[in-house]
This record gives sequence, structure tokens and C-alpha cells, in this order.
Amino acid sequence: LKQKNVQLQIKVDETRFKCESKDQCALVLAKELNTLEAGYARQREHNSQLLYRVLSLQGNIQVCCRIRPITAAELKKKNRKGKFLRPAVAQQSETEVICYNSKDKHSEYLKTFNFDKAWGPNEQQE
Repeated sequence: LKQKNVQLQIKVDETRFKCESKDQCALVLAKELNTLEAGYARQREHNSQLLYRVLSLQGNIQVCCRIRPITAAELKKKNRKGKFLRPAVAQQSETEVICYNSKDKHSEYLKTFNFDKAWGPNEQQE
């Protein structure tokens, strides 16, 4: 881009020296503007084609997660030691969910999962 910018600046500088009158400068600049607009349109089309190819290759799929609210029955449940159970899943951010590792009874190990979007138990389904 820097090299292209330098090339365009050289063209602009060359154009300034070719102009002998304001009318001639206006015509030269109008021609240059048309050239730049055509290049811009080609570049936009190229970018659009690239985006389409990327989306078709990777698939236009979004993965989302909604954590359901805990039921009243679940709130009353206790573990074998008589302690109330804690939720196994929690929303960390708009895109992150953390899960308690129930296999490892001796640690507070949490595993993080990333999604395109995550909703917590207090958010409505609508």
C-alpha cells in the first residue's frame, strides 16, 4: 500500500506540471478521478469475491450457548455431604462459558469454552 501510495503521489506531481491552464488541470484531474474510481470499484469487487470464498470455505455457521436457569428442585438438592449443589456452568462474558470439572473432586478446576455468543440463565429466550 505504501508503494502504491508513493506511485499515486508521483502521478499527482506529474499531473501538476502537465497543466498549463485551470481547464486543462480540471480535465486531467477528472480523468484521474475516473481512473481511481474504476480501480476502487474493481478492488471492492475483488474483496467481495474473497469474502464470499472465505465464508463458503469456513461455513457461515455461528455457535451459540444458552445457559438455562436452575429449577427450584435443583436449588433444594444437596450433595452427599449435605451441602447445596452449585451450578456446573456459568457465563463468564458475552462469548465465554465456564464449566466446573466434576471428574476432579479435589480441585476447583474450571474449563472455559468460547462461543460466538453466550446467554446466561437470567436472560430471556426471546
